[in-house]
Amino acid sequence: MLAAVLLGAALSATNLVARSVDARLEAASPTNGLARFVGYPNGAKQDTFTPNPAFWAKDVDFSCASPWNSVHGNLRAGTLISKRHVLFAKHFPLAKGARILFVDRKGDVCPCRIADMRPIANSDAVVGLLNYEVTPNIRPAKILPLDWAGALGAGAGLPVVTLNQKEEAVVGELGGLSPLGGGSWIGARQPDPGTLRGAFARRIVSGDSGNPVFLLVGNEPVLVYCLHTGGGGGGPAVHALRIAIQAAMDALAPGYRLETVDLVKRH
Repeated sequence: MLAAVLLGAALSATNLVARSVDARLEAASPTNGLARFVGYPNGAKQDTFTPNPAFWAKDVDFSCASPWNSVHGNLRAGTLISKRHVLFAKHFPLAKGARILFVDRKGDVCPCRIADMRPIANSDAVVGLLNYEVTPNIRPAKILPLDWAGALGAGAGLPVVTLNQKEEAVVGELGGLSPLGGGSWIGARQPDPGTLRGAFARRIVSGDSGNPVFLLVGNEPVLVYCLHTGGGGGGPAVHALRIAIQAAMDALAPGYRLETVDLVKRH
């Protein structure tokens, strides 16, 4: 009986994650629906971000994903994981004093600066500290809960959404959520080009490093990793590094916690 209940929960949650992407793709076009903003990156140079009305995920709150910084413009992305902490790639980092922008769905901007940072040992991840809390319209990304496997199973084939250096929300498919070799590494593959997901897929290329990769749970983006490699994309699994990430957050500015998505109540 318990096994049947767990199987039913996993099927419900995986269906929710799949439909959170697929249903939106069905109502959009890859021709004009990939980009989060229009006039990007030119407008970003003047702190102007114009939401794309045709964006396939326009009702998803991606304000956690910074689209611009003073170090390298649209590159070296950072993702908000608390009101004062960001996560980015160790091999393609931001720097202390760097100005980093967060943008809500209306295009309103919250500018901050990197005040300090702390690397995560044995991983391509760095936690950065903002000089102050972001404004209430900017919401940190959630991560998977400890019991994610009970709701999502292995996770293989689930659609993931990557915001690349063009601020396009491109679609991939997870190889699985269990870190490879007992470490923290997970990755995705490009969907079959003949499928709907494949029409919204793009190869991950040099310069995309550090950009966030999300599962969608309803309207919520759930951070699973930040990019390190190209092709389908791969990087360190946030849920596998939660203890080390939280320790770095506490060392930089205590009182902030990683927030997890509730997979049980959402389906």
